[in-house]
Amino acid sequence: NVSIGIRNGYISGVTIQCEDERYVIENIILINRKNFNQTVLYKKLINHSKINGFKAFVGIGCHYYHSQENFAGKEKGDNKIRKMPQCIGYDVVGLDFIMGFSYKLPKIPISFSLDIKPGAELFATNKSNACFFYRDNAGLSIRYIM
Repeated sequence: NVSIGIRNGYISGVTIQCEDERYVIENIILINRKNFNQTVLYKKLINHSKINGFKAFVGIGCHYYHSQENFAGKEKGDNKIRKMPQCIGYDVVGLDFIMGFSYKLPKIPISFSLDIKPGAELFATNKSNACFFYRDNAGLSIRYIM
């Protein structure tokens, strides 16, 4: 099954998903005037429910983020915050984990999923504006199944 929809949450965008009985590959893309974010996830489906269409999933993936925003970075050191020179843009590559639940409506080609997707940034071109810690990025996706 192939489905397309929208993911709303801290990481939002258009979501395209390919699914079979056991595995899912999902691509989340967000493009606006100054930012590009792409996340690719590989999820394993877990069918433990007697409710038809209800599935749990866990997975892993990676993301790439590119920004052309202007910002003045701040760096903490020796209990002081010192200003860093103004920077334009940065790139980030990171690792993502995902877990959640999905439900396909009976007789209607619509599915919903609710998930938590923490991530860690592995490489960043501008360390003054990148976050290198995990976040609990919850999201709700609504997809049309083609």
